[in-house]
Amino acid sequence: MSSTLPALLCVEMYDTPTLSVHPGPEVISGEKVTFYCRLDTATSMFLLLKEGRSSHVQRGYGKVQAEFPLGPVTTAHRGTYRCFGSYNNHAWSFPSEPVKLLVTGDIENTSLAPEDPTFP
Repeated sequence: MSSTLPALLCVEMYDTPTLSVHPGPEVISGEKVTFYCRLDTATSMFLLLKEGRSSHVQRGYGKVQAEFPLGPVTTAHRGTYRCFGSYNNHAWSFPSEPVKLLVTGDIENTSLAPEDPTFP
């Protein structure tokens, strides 16, 4: 007697957003930049997160894309950013690929000390 097992097909339930920054990932201190988070599936809310800084959360609202303007930027804005899309209050997309923002030319912050004093 042979038994048959049902086939299980697993597919990704949520999309992965695309994150981009304009005018580009390398800017001079004092310039303004805008991050764009895009999902092909309509969402209710987008989040932009700067890695290593839980306090840097920005919300954006849109159907398939949200804009996150920053600026004028300083070297404190340097870092790696990711975005997420929320389908409702309980379901989130996968994180976007990271985008690293490099800000140069900040005359006020020429110290070699770490940006976050809580880290050794």
